[in-house]
Amino acid sequence: MRILHVTRELGSDRRFGIGRSLDPVVRALQARGHEVRYLTQDELGDGARAWQRRWTPRAQSWLRILYGPAGETFATIWIERLNMGRLAAKVAAREAADAVHLHDPWIGWGYRLARRALGARARWGVTEHGFGSYTDAIREEGVRYTPALLRQHRRLEASLLAAADWVVCPTRAGRAQLARDLSLPEPPAHWHAVPHARPVLSLPDRAEARLRLGWTSDQWQVLAIGRLNPVKRFEALLRACVRLGRPLRLTVLGAGDAAALRQAVPEVASSSVTLDVREVDDVAPYLAAADVYVSTTRNESFGLANLEALAAGLPALCTAAGGVPEVCGAGARWLPTGDAELLPALVQALREWSDRPALAQVQGQAGRRQALQAPDAAQVAARLEAIYRGPPGVSQAAEALHAVPSSSPAPAQAAGLAADAPLCVLPQPLPLAEARRVLVFAPHPDDESIGCGGALALLSQAGAAVRVVLVSDGSGAGGLPPGAGEVRQQEFRDALTRLGVADAVLLGLPDGALSEQPGLDAALAAQVNDFGPDWVLCPSRVDLHRDHRVVAAAARRAALSHAGVQRLCEYETWSTLPITHALDIGAVIDTKLDALGRHRTALACGAYVEATAGLARHRGLLLGVAHAEGYLCTGRDRQFDWPAGWAAGDRES
Repeated sequence: MRILHVTRELGSDRRFGIGRSLDPVVRALQARGHEVRYLTQDELGDGARAWQRRWTPRAQSWLRILYGPAGETFATIWIERLNMGRLAAKVAAREAADAVHLHDPWIGWGYRLARRALGARARWGVTEHGFGSYTDAIREEGVRYTPALLRQHRRLEASLLAAADWVVCPTRAGRAQLARDLSLPEPPAHWHAVPHARPVLSLPDRAEARLRLGWTSDQWQVLAIGRLNPVKRFEALLRACVRLGRPLRLTVLGAGDAAALRQAVPEVASSSVTLDVREVDDVAPYLAAADVYVSTTRNESFGLANLEALAAGLPALCTAAGGVPEVCGAGARWLPTGDAELLPALVQALREWSDRPALAQVQGQAGRRQALQAPDAAQVAARLEAIYRGPPGVSQAAEALHAVPSSSPAPAQAAGLAADAPLCVLPQPLPLAEARRVLVFAPHPDDESIGCGGALALLSQAGAAVRVVLVSDGSGAGGLPPGAGEVRQQEFRDALTRLGVADAVLLGLPDGALSEQPGLDAALAAQVNDFGPDWVLCPSRVDLHRDHRVVAAAARRAALSHAGVQRLCEYETWSTLPITHALDIGAVIDTKLDALGRHRTALACGAYVEATAGLARHRGLLLGVAHAEGYLCTGRDRQFDWPAGWAAGDRES
C-alpha cells in the first residue's frame, strides 16, 4: 500500500509530539513492505504559503466580527489546517495513495473538501490526539470559545468523523470520551483504540548520565516533561518541591517561559530548589539520571513521556488524567486530578519517596513491567495496516428462527407465574435523602467506586456523614507483584478523595482469605458500633467473588446487631442483582468513573471503567435516566433479609 501520514508539524518538530510517537510506526510499516510518506508543512510550496499569508488576516477580520477575539485564533487554525488538507489531497491524487492518515480533524476537513476536486480516491481517516474531541481539547488548553462557536465546532467534528473511513484514538478511555463530547451514545464501529508504540530507549549508565548533565549527588533529581502550558500545572509541581524543604533540582524538558514559572512561585528564589527548564533532543540521559518522574497534567490523551519514564524504570507520580491511567496501569503512583487535592498529595508522595528510596524503587520496577506490556511498533503497525485495508467481508447468511411448538406451555406458566402477574416490576428510586450516616464496606480497592461511587459522590455533596471501610489489604491474593497492596491502598484513598469522602478505614485483612479470618465479624461489628450508621452499604451475598460474599454476610450480621441501622443496601460488582431500588447518578457519572480511574492496578487487569459505565447506562433504563446504580435494599422490618424466593444469605459460598 501507499500510505500518507499528514501532520501540521514542521519537519524539525518530528523529534517531539506526534512525530516522536509516529516515526517508529512509520518505519515498521515500511518494514512490512508499504510505501509510507510523512507529510509536514515543510512540503508546502511558495504558492501555498503565499495563499496562507494572504487569507489568514482576511479570515481573522471576518471571524472577529462573528465570534469576537476568539475568531482571530480560529482563523489562524483553520487556514493552516485547510491548507495542509488541500496539500494532502493533492499529494494523494498525484501519488495514487491507498490510505491517507490525517493527524488533526481540521486537516481532515481540508482533505475532505479538496479530495474530489483533486481526484484523491484513497481511504482516509483521522487520529484524535487529544483526550476526547479536538474541540474540547484545545478549549482545555486555553482557547476561548463562545457558546455558539463551541456548538458549531462540535457539530463539524462529529460530521467529519462520521464521513471518515476510520477514526483512531490512542486509548479506549479517549475513544469513550470522544463519544461523550460529541453526544453519541456509543463509539461507532469504525472508531478504533490504537496505542502509541512502546518506546525503545538507549539509556546510559546512571553515573555516566549524571556526570554528563553535571548533576551533583547531594541533590534529589525530579524530572518532568512537557510544554510550559497551564494544563500541565508545573506551577503546582514547583510549589510542592519548595514545600518539601530539601535540596533538589526540578528539571522540566519542554518549551515555554521559565521566567513566568519562577514568577508564579516567587518563594523558589529563597529555597533550596534549583529549577532548570530546557529543550532537548534526547531525553534518555535525563531518564537515566533522575530519581523520580512527575506528571501533574490536568488532561492527557496518552502521555508518551510517562510511558518512556516507566520503560526507563523511573519511579513515576502521575495524575489520573485522561488516558494516562489506561497507559500506565500499576506502573505509576496516582495523584488526584483536582487542583485543591493535587498539591498536598504531591508533597506527601515526594516526601515518602525521598525518605524511603526503596519504596520508590519498587514503584520503578512496577513501571518497567507495565511498559513491557505495551505493544511494540511492529504490533501497532499491523493494527493500522488492518484498519487501512478496511473491514473484511462479512457473510450475509441468515440463521433460521425456531418457533415455539404449539404444545409448549404458556410462558407465564412455564416460569411459575400467575396469569395476572405484573408485566414488568420496576425498581423504586433509592431515597438517598433519607440517609444521614452511611457506612460502606468494600472488600477490595475499587469495589466502592464500581458498586456505589455515584451514591458516595451524591452523599458527600449533600453533606451526609460517610465512612468507607476497606476490609482487605488489596494485595491481590498472590496475583499481583509485591508491594501492590500499598499501591492499591493509595489508589483507594485517591478514589475516595475524588468522591468527596474523607473518612476511610483500612482493616488490612489478607486479600483472598477473608473467609479464614475469625475476627472478621468482630471487626465489622466494631465499625458499625463506632460509626453508628442508619444505612449500611455492602456487596451482594451471592456475588461471584468469595471475599464479597463473606463481607456481605458479615455486614448483615453487624447491621442486625445495631439498633440504629434502618436500611441495608447491597450493591453490584461482579454479579448483577434483581434490584429493588435504583439511584439516578447522571449528575455524578463522570465523578464516579474518574474515581474508578484512580484504581490503576485493577484497571490493568480489565476494562472496569467501560463495564461500569455500561451497567450504569443499563440501570438507567429502569428509571428513564441516562445513568443509575442498582441496589437490593431491605429494612429493619424485614430483618435485612432478601425478598421471597431468595436463599438464605449467610452462606459463604
